[in-house]
Amino acid sequence: MTGFKAKKYLHHSIHKIMREFYNLSQGKHHTNQEYYNEFNTLRATAEENGAKIGKHPGSIKEALAKITIDPESPTEIESAKAAQTSEEWYFAVAFLLGCDRAPYGNLIEEIENEYLQNRDDNTNVGTHPQTVTEAYDFLSNYKKDPRNITWLLGQDTIDTTSGAAFLWANDRHDGPSFLTDG
Repeated sequence: MTGFKAKKYLHHSIHKIMREFYNLSQGKHHTNQEYYNEFNTLRATAEENGAKIGKHPGSIKEALAKITIDPESPTEIESAKAAQTSEEWYFAVAFLLGCDRAPYGNLIEEIENEYLQNRDDNTNVGTHPQTVTEAYDFLSNYKKDPRNITWLLGQDTIDTTSGAAFLWANDRHDGPSFLTDG
């Protein structure tokens, strides 16, 4: 228990912790483990303070459709399981979307594109992580193309489209002449 709720007006606390949660992202110099720990700590603090993050009716309805025989009349146990599943899906995506985009931006694009290319209403095809732990594994095991290392390090800012062109003025190569338009 952080004691966060006891020191502030309840609604103030909930708003503040939700804002912190939604603004959380992996810093450039944070490891995946540090980001994972901070994410889970903030998640626990939000739950401890009564904030309901990730329990959206549309997502719960989707979870009910996947885990129940009759989504229109689920049992109490099925409803609770659907709410928990929906929340976990939400947190997994929130964790993934908060990661450092420099090394993992391509991973996110690949996941989004794969989902668009392979989805239909009758299947569960897709590579979106289903839990925060699975999202962490995605980041930890993602293989980056070594040809992109200059981009990852931010060294791809050299402009190769500008500069001067030289042309030898004669066969003796007395010196270069500038190539001009006229």
